[in-house]
Amino acid sequence: MRTLNKLLVMAITSAVLGLAALCDGASLSDFGYGNMTTKRTMPTVLILVNFTNNNGTTEHTIPYQMGPDLVGINYLGAVHWYSNWFFSRTSSPKSVNGFFHEMSNGRMQWVPGEVHMVLMDTNYLHGAIKDRDGEEAADDKYLYKMVTQAINQGLDLLSYDTDGGGGVDQLECTIQLITNDETFGGGARSFSLALGPWLSYYVGRATIQRCNHGMNVIAEEMIHVLQNGHCGDIYGPSSMSAGYSVMAGNTYLHVDAWHKMQLAWCEPRIHSLRQPGLFTLSAAQLMDSNSPVILYDPLSELRGIREFFVLEYRTKSSLTAGGGYDSDVADNGLVIWHAEQWGGKDPVNWTMTYYMLLEKWWRCENCLGIFTVGQDDAQVCPLGGTNHVAESGHLGMPRWHADAGGEPGWRRCSKCGQMFHAPEVTSSDCAAGGRHLPETWDYSLRRDDDPESLGQRGWQHCSKCQSLFRPRFYDDRPDEYGVCAAGGVHFAGTNTTTYAVLWTDGVKAMMIEGAPNLSRSRGSAWHSGTTTPPLRWYDGTLSGTRIAVKPFAPSADAITIEILANYDTWVDFPYTGTEEGSFERPYNTFAEGTDTVASGGTLHIKAGSSSETRQVKKPMKIEVHGGPVRIGRK
Repeated sequence: MRTLNKLLVMAITSAVLGLAALCDGASLSDFGYGNMTTKRTMPTVLILVNFTNNNGTTEHTIPYQMGPDLVGINYLGAVHWYSNWFFSRTSSPKSVNGFFHEMSNGRMQWVPGEVHMVLMDTNYLHGAIKDRDGEEAADDKYLYKMVTQAINQGLDLLSYDTDGGGGVDQLECTIQLITNDETFGGGARSFSLALGPWLSYYVGRATIQRCNHGMNVIAEEMIHVLQNGHCGDIYGPSSMSAGYSVMAGNTYLHVDAWHKMQLAWCEPRIHSLRQPGLFTLSAAQLMDSNSPVILYDPLSELRGIREFFVLEYRTKSSLTAGGGYDSDVADNGLVIWHAEQWGGKDPVNWTMTYYMLLEKWWRCENCLGIFTVGQDDAQVCPLGGTNHVAESGHLGMPRWHADAGGEPGWRRCSKCGQMFHAPEVTSSDCAAGGRHLPETWDYSLRRDDDPESLGQRGWQHCSKCQSLFRPRFYDDRPDEYGVCAAGGVHFAGTNTTTYAVLWTDGVKAMMIEGAPNLSRSRGSAWHSGTTTPPLRWYDGTLSGTRIAVKPFAPSADAITIEILANYDTWVDFPYTGTEEGSFERPYNTFAEGTDTVASGGTLHIKAGSSSETRQVKKPMKIEVHGGPVRIGRK
């Protein structure tokens, strides 16, 4: 490299366009602030459903609970206990409203509606309806029976019709049902109740939970109600929150800062990741709505406000507020959320964005191998030579994908349909007889310990048949390893590496990037005195930004982080493509280069000339590449 030896500059302006101005140009709405429509106060009706022919001891029901006590026939006591448990706003004892008050930074409360205890015959259990009328009809009929029973006992849903439209939606009133039905796991469901063929009585979402479920389950499902109509369950089947959001299922756990911003519960500070900075982040339970920080690249046309990071501090116990409703967070320290959103401000489907040609594969419930059906329709399971039995249908393999990364050499067998390790084909066994017969296209698998890996982890390489399988101990069934074509069950042996297989859907690009290597959807928080590697974009490109966590004491109320920006800026005068200042996408004017290079950073200029004149007003190193550079005259 050669230092620029002849730079002609003339002072023609004192107004240098800095990054701060560009940061000021981005608003919170650009990042999805208020995208999830909700209200500061939302009425809700609480329906306590006691399925009983003999006071809750019938098969497929559990005794109805109110804390440590049983309801028995004390129905008025149950109404009183659940009213306090849900609608009071206390931290001791804890309550659903207290949970939402703290989690929303004091901006969201469920207004007490009617509370009804209704008795239902076990003929209307979810399992009974499903057995009788089919699974597709079960949810609707189940909800209909419970809500209409409450209406028959005096529930006046139409009294919540605040806009006079003749019906009620979920922003006017939500419905929460708590049951003792063991045949239904719970969840949030879309629900409509009609007065007649053309009149809607209620259209919205209802949550249904068992009375032995914790407050965390109620809070999680109610968050789903609040985000209804937008991105749905952003964490998908992988629990992308990794213990740092209420979606993870821990007992007391805040929703993440990204959700809070979408619900207008917090106003993060916006900062360019190209600029150094020092920020103090308060513990989530201290209810500081301006504590989180958004980091984005205002100079990137490719990313801009589309892809960004949200930083927050989470701790199990702060000195001032204790654990509060965040006491079960997975770890103490800086939590980094990485979001990529489409124009509607909802996260993109990560898998389909980066692996659009993903093939659909399944795990066989008998051999526990992964298989797909090719053009030859060949599939043979080691169990009796029958066809594979699909157990799950959301797995995917990127065929010949240049960005798939990982370990190559995996092929589909054209005889049995399974995935196997082609380099060891001579020692393989195929369920269709003989050795596996590899098809021509190659697949790559990322290892579980690869920070880029996402999907279903725990897939193993059988050293007997050379196929890929996933033991059942990942499904809490430790005695099953799957039928092997070489006889007996699969055995990994010396093949101790485990792999991750992508999901074809349900993976939204909003997940944590944990320590120590920015592992997506897993890892610990960033602890006292640690520094991240350069932040990594979803396409694998590294940024020039690291984050240093200053030393902090256990249970600190706040932590200090430093944004460490180290960007080399590139200029190429003839360049006409998308500009972001990188080597591949340089700026094409000297002014852009000098304005955007970090103070004290390096400005690289490729060989060429420009008639520009420009005043340089901050310290920088200027280097030329590939030949002479002339600025100020052609």
